[in-house]
Amino acid sequence: KDAFKKFAKHTPNYPTISIDHIAAAVTMYYADLGMYAAPFDDAINNNKFISLQSIDGFNLFMSKAQCATCHFAPQFNGVKPPYIGSEFEVLGTPIDDKFSSLSNDVGRYAINPAFETMNAFRTGNLRNVTHTKPYMHNGVFTTLEQVIDFYNTGGGVGNGLKVENQTLSSDSLHLSANEKQSLIAFMQTLKEDIPTQIPPTTLPISKIEKYKNRKVGGVY
Repeated sequence: KDAFKKFAKHTPNYPTISIDHIAAAVTMYYADLGMYAAPFDDAINNNKFISLQSIDGFNLFMSKAQCATCHFAPQFNGVKPPYIGSEFEVLGTPIDDKFSSLSNDVGRYAINPAFETMNAFRTGNLRNVTHTKPYMHNGVFTTLEQVIDFYNTGGGVGNGLKVENQTLSSDSLHLSANEKQSLIAFMQTLKEDIPTQIPPTTLPISKIEKYKNRKVGGVY
């Protein structure tokens, strides 16, 4: 709270603390973590060596696996030129890894209700993806293998769920076991050299009782 007050003078149009301040603070924090200093960047910019398997994975990513139709280089998220907005996709993410039903989170629909936005979510960033499990908006998958299998089998529709507005193709990608491992090898080259940070041991005290039991790092 003290920090927000200190910097409020730099945002005269927002004299009181708002969600815009919080969003800006989080954005600046994450910007410090993304330095584009991954093996992939060294290979592209400085001709540094990366494994042949990861090169095969990149070629698959950009072609047969169709990953690049939503995850655009160089950020490998849904932000495309002129880099001012992100795509939302309907993947048919399940509520559990048994595909017993569709996730009950309506996603973008809660903000912008329309047929196209039901169960739509912003395309995530694949940089440092090996550090950011669990995966999908609800953390339903715990390994990259599960994620690739999900896409390979056609998302929710391909796994028997009814998703009338799914934007992901429901056809199988027909990826072999070796091709799946090559994709993972490529995604591992997006692991950046991020400075080690020591998390706080406790979170700030809140006047709201239920917030007093929050755990550092959150709980899935």
